[in-house]
Amino acid sequence: MPDVVTEIDELTPWWLSDALGARVDTVLPTRVGTGQIGTCHRLVLTGDGVPTSVLAKLPAADRGTRAMLAGAYRAEVRFYAELARTVAVRAPHAYLAASRGDGADFVLLLEDVVDAEPGDQLAGCTAADAAGAIVNLAALHGPRWCDASLLDVDGLA
Repeated sequence: MPDVVTEIDELTPWWLSDALGARVDTVLPTRVGTGQIGTCHRLVLTGDGVPTSVLAKLPAADRGTRAMLAGAYRAEVRFYAELARTVAVRAPHAYLAASRGDGADFVLLLEDVVDAEPGDQLAGCTAADAAGAIVNLAALHGPRWCDASLLDVDGLA
């Protein structure tokens, strides 16, 4: 597994080649999202056998914010590394989900679901969007409902 990197300039073609297990020749990062708890970048890639783009999630730049959010970061990494494959929810494929220490330093390389639209809590949604959300909630919770082994997963409450 490659070293955990936490800054966008560390996502070099060499590092990404190691992380993705295929040769990356170039990487063009573009910041996406509003970054309330971390930073997200769309990485457009060229190379041999690599996706055309991935989403990179990194911790907040501020060390104090990272420390405060370490538990949330740790839980998200754990979801993608261990739990996503055990539920039926539509979640982006994780090419890499890694953290170090208390979880304040992490990196996620996720499938770029560029056509997906984020929800708007103020504007609401259509009945069809709500129905889709309910189906995905059931797909997230149903497969592991009352699964006592989840109590052994570090970081889950």
